Amino acid sequence: MIHSIIFWILTCFVTLVYFPFIILVLLIFFKSKEKIEKIAVFFRRLWGRSLIFISGSKLEIQGLNNLNKGETYILMPNHQSMFDIFALCILPFNFLWFAKHSLYKIPIFGLILKLVGSVPVDRSSLKKSYNSFKTAEDIVKKNRSVLFFPEGTRNTDNKLLPFKTGGFRLAITTGKKIVPISILGSGKIQKRGEFTIIPGTIKIIISPPIATDRYSMKEKGKLMNKVKEAIEKNLS
Repeated sequence: MIHSIIFWILTCFVTLVYFPFIILVLLIFFKSKEKIEKIAVFFRRLWGRSLIFISGSKLEIQGLNNLNKGETYILMPNHQSMFDIFALCILPFNFLWFAKHSLYKIPIFGLILKLVGSVPVDRSSLKKSYNSFKTAEDIVKKNRSVLFFPEGTRNTDNKLLPFKTGGFRLAITTGKKIVPISILGSGKIQKRGEFTIIPGTIKIIISPPIATDRYSMKEKGKLMNKVKEAIEKNLS
């Protein structure tokens, strides 16, 4: 319990003091958007590594060689824990996150989402859902990689929840490849809704990208199944 208390105190400090300070420095001293993004990725990775280190956990990443530098992707990992975010922050390239709007209301967690550069997805109405989709579409068309949790929320075991269709519609509309990502071990470190932190090992496995340009909207179910199978293969 003492370990968990120390972790959350340090997490609050790093998130509320260190990270905002770095963002302020970037905005004051750097005018080039490209330089800001590169430095932001560096500090985002440092932030993720710091929190995993503080928790006493370890991270392993496999499959980075499946991705081509400079190519735009739609990343789709499974989701079990807040530690998924810490671990994914360590990936060595820039991308934007998409997370459901309600998560931004959660203390600390909502702030974390904003600081890692996430974009809210509001499904409370057809109009808001459409606006969220158009925002994502505009971002991808500017050759920015994005990350969606296709389950839409955290699950409680290695069995995937039903996938939301938004990310798949985006992939078909833009013709960008989907990268299935399997995350193992994060749910054992911090279970959903629990305070206790149990140190462990998180493993991220990046599968080969799946081309989407040959799928129509009527075939998005086939695409969803293919992505699901790729993620499940590495979870078993």
